This record gives sequence, structure tokens and C-alpha cells, in this order.
Amino acid sequence: MRRSILIAVALLTLLAPTAGARIAYQSAKNVPYTGQSVLYAANDNGTGAVMIGAMDGYLPRISPDGAKVAWLRENAARGAALAMTVVPPTEEEATPDVALGLRCVDMAWSPDSTRIACVTAGRAPSAQVDSARGLTIVDVATKATTTLVAPSRGQVQGVAWSPDGLRVAFGWARFAKGDYAPGRLELIGVDGGGRSVAAPAGAFPVWSAAHGIAYAVEKRLVCTGDTFADLQPSYRMAILDPATGASRVATDWHLACALGLLPFGFLPDGRVVATLLDAANQRYPVGIQSAIVDPATRKTTPIRFADGGQPFGISADGTRLLIGMDFAEIGNPSLRSVDLRGRDARVIVRNAISASTAATWVP
Repeated sequence: MRRSILIAVALLTLLAPTAGARIAYQSAKNVPYTGQSVLYAANDNGTGAVMIGAMDGYLPRISPDGAKVAWLRENAARGAALAMTVVPPTEEEATPDVALGLRCVDMAWSPDSTRIACVTAGRAPSAQVDSARGLTIVDVATKATTTLVAPSRGQVQGVAWSPDGLRVAFGWARFAKGDYAPGRLELIGVDGGGRSVAAPAGAFPVWSAAHGIAYAVEKRLVCTGDTFADLQPSYRMAILDPATGASRVATDWHLACALGLLPFGFLPDGRVVATLLDAANQRYPVGIQSAIVDPATRKTTPIRFADGGQPFGISADGTRLLIGMDFAEIGNPSLRSVDLRGRDARVIVRNAISASTAATWVP
């Protein structure tokens, strides 16, 4: 009898998600041309999955504490609306999602998991640009919103919270003559005060308490013989010390026709995991890779996979990455845990795309 009880307890431990340490992802089944799909939350290793979003959900972002998932719900009339679901311990106890009602194209959770910075979509002043993008803070408990940047005169390009949750960093590209100029890196208080320029050029920030702000700096790429690359911006990386305002370049330009080098997250030793868009081979998904940047040496080390992949999470100890695809129709539709060299691949979830991890992810 005792043996049966122990086996039952072990089985329940395997099947039930562990609070505060989990992943969120989209199912890649039956979605050949869109990013929309059913959303799930699961244990760190992919077991114990529970459904948390409807068929029209996509872009899940799990909170740092693993208790909530923000996601987008497509509406043909209004565009992508921000929603939020409390992660249930079992599927039978699933709570309804909370509609937060903003048109959103990207988002970032606050460090204490109580607020969401939403990059909002608005009308562009010219047909030459895709859209205007602003920035709004949402309190998930009260649904109260604070507009920091109105989506009218430019584009917010990426957003990152300060470790104390009092400020956010973002790229701001102002429209000029129907197009937009390369963005600058700005800081602003979450109450809307204290807006300032942190760097004259910069976008897509990542903020670390120990290592500062990593951000992308745009430069027009010239890649001989590649017409597509000739028309695209290229990004190198810089590091900003928010206490002193000093910046330093973290990468050289010797990336052999790279379209972009966008920071994803810091490792404990100060190196930066980045998304590397490689123009040398435009056949998706091989052209999208991961890379590790060492700001001390300016060395960029690509992490290449035969079937492509990009980072969706970094383990709490900084030794492993969650790698996957953003789209279901091309590439390997599975989430994989790999070491920092791109080896020792372990499948976490099959038929899954566009994932995120809690801060405590330990695969």
C-alpha cells in the first residue's frame, strides 16, 4: 500500500506544473499559415501542460514568477488585443482570461509580475511606414493604464524594465518625411515622468541589474552581391551603464553580411545572448540563429543549428537556452533545450512555437 501511495505522489508531481518555474508556448498543430494557436503552460521540462488560451491566441509571455501569462488575441476589426491568464495548477481549475483591451504588438512583464509594458499600435501618418507605435503600462490587477508614449509620431522599438521596476528603456524612432530615422535609446519613469535620452542611437534594450543595458545600434549594411541585404539595416550591440550614462561598443562589424544582432538576455558572467539574422543565407529558417556576445572582447560566437532556431529563454543558472521557431509552417516545430554551444539538444515540447520562460526556468 505504501509503495502505491509513493508511486501516486510521484506521478502527481510529474504531471502538475510547479508554481513559479514553468514555460508558456503556442501549439504548432493545425496552424499552417498563421501564428495563432492554442496556448499552454507547462513544467520546466515540458510535462504537465495545461491549456491557458483560446484558439485565437498567440505571442505568450509568461511573468517572471511563472504565475500569469500575457498574450495577444486577434480581432479582425480591432487588431491584436492584450489579454492575460492566471496559470492554473490543473486544467480543471483553469481561470478565465482577463481582457486588458489594448491594441498591442509586443510586451514585457515588470520584474515583480504586476504590470505589463505594452507596445501599442496606432495609425501611421504615411503609407510609407507600417504603423505608429507607442508605449503603455498596464496594471494587471486593476486594468489601469498609463500612456508613456502616444502612438502617433514615431515607433517604439523594444522595451525593457529596470530591475527596480521604476523605469523602462525603449528605442524611439521619430517619423521624418514619411519614413523614420534610426531610433535613439530613451529612459522614462513608469508614471510618465523623467523621460530622457540615454543614447543618441539605440533600440531593442535588455536591462540587467548587474551588467547594465544591452541595446542594438543601427547602421546601414552594405553586402556586395546581396540585393536584399543592401536594403536592410544592420545592428551592432552596445552596453549602457544607467548609473553613469556611459556607453561602450560591445561588438565589431565583422559579422559577414549580418542583417541584425539583437540582444535577448544577459548571462550571469555578463555575456549577452543575441538573435543573429544572417544575410549570407536567406533561406528561412537557417538565416535566423542565436549568438553569444562577449562585451569584454567584442567576440561574437554564433550558435548554429541545422534546422534553425532562436532563443526564447535562458535557464536561471545561465547554462542552457530554450530554442525554437516563431512560425509553424517552416522549420522544426519543437522547443529544445541546448547548452551554450548549441549542443546536447533535448526536446522540451514537440509541435510548439513562440515560447517564453519564467525567470526560474530550470530545464
